[in-house]
Amino acid sequence: MCLTEALELYLKLKGQGKDQVFFRTAKRNIRYVTSLLGDKPLSAYSSKEAGQFRDWLSEKGMGVNTVKRVFSTIRSIINICITEMGLECSNAFSKTFMPSVFNGEGRQPIPQKKYRNNKSRMSSVR
Repeated sequence: MCLTEALELYLKLKGQGKDQVFFRTAKRNIRYVTSLLGDKPLSAYSSKEAGQFRDWLSEKGMGVNTVKRVFSTIRSIINICITEMGLECSNAFSKTFMPSVFNGEGRQPIPQKKYRNNKSRMSSVR
């Protein structure tokens, strides 16, 4: 069973009563995988490719938390397919290392000047 077929099964089983965001997110995340790695049988994906996929998402400008959400969706889709179809394979996306930040990513502090301006504006609102 290939990844897009796994997506169809996932949406059929888990999609009842879900809003459009659920469907759009699952489809988009699978499209990310297939655009980089191709639409292959689930057993054909390797942990090395999952790492390459993580790095590709980071290079696209996604933060760690966004990448974790993408991986969570992909893992769920593959896991439900493995379970429902009785497949004898592992999920290559299940143990991919996620750093705490990518390339110095993180929230930057608010510059003092902006902080003071916002603070004075907020105090005048009261």
